Amino acid sequence: MKIDPKLPGGKENYKIVKPREFYDFSNSPEWDGRKNDFVLLYSCSEGDNSIFIECDDEEKKLIRSQNHRIDYLKMVHQMKNYREVSIDETIKDTNGASLTDILEDESINVEMEVEMKDQIRRLREALKKLDEKEKYIIDMFYLNDDTVSEREYGRMHGFSHKKAHREKVKALDKLRMYMQ
Repeated sequence: MKIDPKLPGGKENYKIVKPREFYDFSNSPEWDGRKNDFVLLYSCSEGDNSIFIECDDEEKKLIRSQNHRIDYLKMVHQMKNYREVSIDETIKDTNGASLTDILEDESINVEMEVEMKDQIRRLREALKKLDEKEKYIIDMFYLNDDTVSEREYGRMHGFSHKKAHREKVKALDKLRMYMQ
């Protein structure tokens, strides 16, 4: 539990308490103000000690989702008709196909997906490096729901479409440079 509940967690602000200390704390007036900050981290079995941790909402959400996953896996493991299979094991009535063969989706090009995600990540990083005017130009020509032509952009800002073209090319060149 936290030594000082006003400070964020961390090695310097946590202490491990024995079950009796936690029990006493949970019956103290301070408990009412802090009880919602605790989440069950781990519990072995009935009658065994449980481990609680005091943390912020994001950590609680993560811990709860992990606990839910563990509980689900325990439940599945206790089912009577449960059987573990290898992903490469041949499945009956599939003409020798394995689970991998059945689950494989040939319509998805994994390499292309990875490359696309990497390009999007690099584009986002490059966009952050542009100054406000360049971001505005890229947004107006490419990202806005109602993109504009060079002529429209020039009219909006009181100059020719040729100047609009030069500004667009300059912003794109800078964006390309940041993406390399």
